[in-house]
Amino acid sequence: SVEAAEAASFRVLGHGWTRDASTLWYAERRVAADPGTLVIHGDYAILMLAEPALEVIGDGYARDGEAMLFAGYTIEASGPARSLGGGYLVDATGACHYQLATQSLKVVEFSAIGGRLDGADPATLRRDRGFAIDRASVFSGCQRLAGVTASEFRALDAHHGTDGQVAYFDATRIDCDPRRLRTLGGTFKVRGYTLATLDVIDDAWATDGTTPFVQGR
Repeated sequence: SVEAAEAASFRVLGHGWTRDASTLWYAERRVAADPGTLVIHGDYAILMLAEPALEVIGDGYARDGEAMLFAGYTIEASGPARSLGGGYLVDATGACHYQLATQSLKVVEFSAIGGRLDGADPATLRRDRGFAIDRASVFSGCQRLAGVTASEFRALDAHHGTDGQVAYFDATRIDCDPRRLRTLGGTFKVRGYTLATLDVIDDAWATDGTTPFVQGR
């Protein structure tokens, strides 16, 4: 039980955090911080030394005054913005895509990587699973897919997509007849450096009835 809690002001914050008017606990352990200065994020609490001016956009994106942030890192984006999910952000002049990555698997220290979607139309850009599609182009992350008819393109699962003439796994073109391509789901352990690929990826497998493909290869 939480000892010495003031019953009248005691409340549950969620994810193991509780507080009363003067004291904060995590999993019945008293935390040496003023509960009025903390913002709870799951198992973590952030000490706020001043009233935050942060405007949360979603999917890791936020604006702090004139600066645009992803996971706390300043990125290249500006003006009114909206998140499409999946790491995609549309702003006043175009769009960008960011994710977390680490340079080492031995010492994992994540930072934001990504950039602008060259030539993306912010008025028509939409997301279909892992892909972003506007009136003329299809993107996987920051990369524009070559030889694709945007109006015909559709995602088959989290990573595979086709317009009926060509097929892709993320930004990798698959050497197959796209009309026969069938996704198989399944996971695959990769030696990746991004947060999404650090362990395993989903929807890694597909076949055209003759050749099995993993990650489009």
